[in-house]
Amino acid sequence: MELRSQDEVILRVKDAQSSLELLPDTDPREKQAKLTAIQQWQSTLDQLSSNPPLGRVTIRISSRIERWKNTSADVEVRAGDVLVIPKRPSYIMVTGQVFNPTAVSFRPGKGAKCI
Repeated sequence: MELRSQDEVILRVKDAQSSLELLPDTDPREKQAKLTAIQQWQSTLDQLSSNPPLGRVTIRISSRIERWKNTSADVEVRAGDVLVIPKRPSYIMVTGQVFNPTAVSFRPGKGAKCI
């Protein structure tokens, strides 16, 4: 899923870069601004393409195994998998249909609004 999302972002960046290439560049300043913007978009594409998704999966479990054993929460782990269990939440992962997946510091009582 992460790879598919990354591919979609790459396609959107390529489309935006193509739109930039269609902008007029008759004035020397316009031409320089256009070239700079195209280079920045290309740098973004290179970074996106060279950083494959990590393949993170977030699971919720409790100390009472009988509540989640043999349910969809009972995730199979394989050799090489790493489980990280924080003592308490310190960050929130922002992933999916976003340009820059990132972690944001968790602050109790605070929320986020979608624009």
